Amino acid sequence: MTRAPAHSHSPALALALWTLAGCCAALSVAFLFAHREEARIMADTARRVRAGQTLTDEQLLLRFSDFAFREIRNPTFAQLSPGVQLYYLLNPTHPGPADVLRWGSDYRGGCGSHTRVVLAMLHAEGVRSRSLFLLDPHGKALHTVVQAYIGGRWVVADASYGILYRGREGRLETAQEIAADPERFREQTARAVAYDPRFVFDRTTIMNWHKVPVVLPAIRRLCVALFGEARVAEIARPEIWMWPRAMGALVCGFAAACFTMVALLAPRLSRAAFPAASRGQSAPAPLQAR
Repeated sequence: MTRAPAHSHSPALALALWTLAGCCAALSVAFLFAHREEARIMADTARRVRAGQTLTDEQLLLRFSDFAFREIRNPTFAQLSPGVQLYYLLNPTHPGPADVLRWGSDYRGGCGSHTRVVLAMLHAEGVRSRSLFLLDPHGKALHTVVQAYIGGRWVVADASYGILYRGREGRLETAQEIAADPERFREQTARAVAYDPRFVFDRTTIMNWHKVPVVLPAIRRLCVALFGEARVAEIARPEIWMWPRAMGALVCGFAAACFTMVALLAPRLSRAAFPAASRGQSAPAPLQAR
């Protein structure tokens, strides 16, 4: 007499699933506490740079950009310690702002590191800000600068070169105003050391859609089809992307939830697939031809 297949949800599988869920949950909590510490470091740094003074948003942008330009080191990969080299290589979101203060800018591109430090300090002081990416003719990001919402306008600062863009009247400029006056732009960038002439404001975006090849461009095309080009142009990169430990907490938390769900659903799915085996009964024997 032929028996039904053995019960597929074994105790060993259940233990493995719950163990994975617990490990992911513990990692998520650890990452979350590490992120809170990093945010505290950046808030303390912002207060130290502010030096107890009450400053306007424009003054904060100027002071924080100048701090990042003067204080952040720009080491090569060979100048980083082996442990930091491994961390910078394996971290898919690049180093966080506190990492940059501790070890120096990302060797793959210091502009993003300088920008993240300024953004973290501005956020700690309650100033709305975000990254702005300067693009090549093919839409690939070449350079990253800071955008801060001051006086009802998104004005620009380049912490990598120590430039706070101002118009001819001395007012802070937006990306559109910078692009509209190339002569003034050249005057300001000429004072920066080794400014790359490719870094212009003719093509910009607040979401680097080429960061993850194939996937993000496909998502962008879908969004354009659903919402239109104008709406998609307003989509900014999520702030969590600049905090690698917060990203780690989110990913590990999601993994813990998935493993928990599978661990809870597996017995029911197994009973549904093998009802006879789950009741400890034998499956009926197949009919034999006479």
